[in-house]
Amino acid sequence: MAELASWIANASPETATSARDDFRQYLSAGLTPEQSFALSQERPKKKRGRPVSKRRVAVDALEMRLQNPKLSWTRVAIKVCSCGAPKHDSQCGQRIRIQTIELTGTLKRLGV
Repeated sequence: MAELASWIANASPETATSARDDFRQYLSAGLTPEQSFALSQERPKKKRGRPVSKRRVAVDALEMRLQNPKLSWTRVAIKVCSCGAPKHDSQCGQRIRIQTIELTGTLKRLGV
């Protein structure tokens, strides 16, 4: 459950949040109050390596593609990319596509 929560809450050192903020974010993502409370109380140990970031973009992109499979990745990037560039291009779309593939693999592995 904590692994799935990491896709909902952008858990990275740059965006460290309080348990209350996490709780609200889980609730707004559709989890029950009990699930939200349990997850917000879990504070994962800091792992080695590059911090996880921008996972929520992949969730939003996957939802967009499920609603409209004909939508190009560049168009998805224009709507959800958070890279800070003034104009989002095919590189942004490709990066989001790869993140979405990783998310889909995680969902399949966890049986969701």
